[in-house]
Amino acid sequence: MQSETDCRDGRGACRLRKTIRSRAFWVCLCMAAAAISLGERSASATMVDLTPGEGSSGTVNGALFEFDDQQPFGTGKVQSFLRIRASRNEEGYNTDNPDPAFDEVPPPGGFTRDLRFGDLMQTAGSFLFALDINEPAGERQSLLSLDALQIYISDTGGQNTSVLSDLGTLIYDLDAGSDSVVILDFNNAPGSGVSDMLLTLPASVFAGVSPDDYVILYSRFGDTERSGAGFEEWAHVVPEPASFSLIIAGLVGFSLLRRARRD
Repeated sequence: MQSETDCRDGRGACRLRKTIRSRAFWVCLCMAAAAISLGERSASATMVDLTPGEGSSGTVNGALFEFDDQQPFGTGKVQSFLRIRASRNEEGYNTDNPDPAFDEVPPPGGFTRDLRFGDLMQTAGSFLFALDINEPAGERQSLLSLDALQIYISDTGGQNTSVLSDLGTLIYDLDAGSDSVVILDFNNAPGSGVSDMLLTLPASVFAGVSPDDYVILYSRFGDTERSGAGFEEWAHVVPEPASFSLIIAGLVGFSLLRRARRD
């Protein structure tokens, strides 16, 4: 311990040592506060793990993310509206603009295009979107993270702004309230032409949207599990005619059963 005599003999040095000790204390205090804050953010984060494959799912901010391996899916099989391709990190949104802002595979070709709300079909009170990822097969390299997902509504198509807030009105955000991530595994549904994830959004998300409005889906991959190769592709999903028949038959049968019970 520094004595009073020592301080009197070298007051400048004593003040310097006190200043160093004081600053060291505040540095330690700030580091501890930052660690606590980081821990709180990590604790509030949501991770949807779809790597187990069949039966895996999770809900974030009202949207359902679930493993899905429907086939056929992909080029020539469904009408995709967004294709993104880059190494490590990749991001982009659907647009007709031939000079997109991020990693979109641009038109022509129809793989990245404008999408009007009137083009979407509602299924049992929800709107369905499928994601087909294409990553290297094998251990760990097959993983890919969906780190950001935002859906905007706008009366303007063909955009190429890099400022996301300028795209329009934000109606869904994966990270609203906390940092969230969805982890996918290409090995569960290998090959292009097989979907890897089904996104279900309740119709209430699109409340008040006009049929002529543009639906803009922005997504970012690779922050948690990086992109290795290939493209990621989004498409809108509608039931096949046979599925519609089953749904209608089920509703009719249920109605007849209720009527018979009342009689």
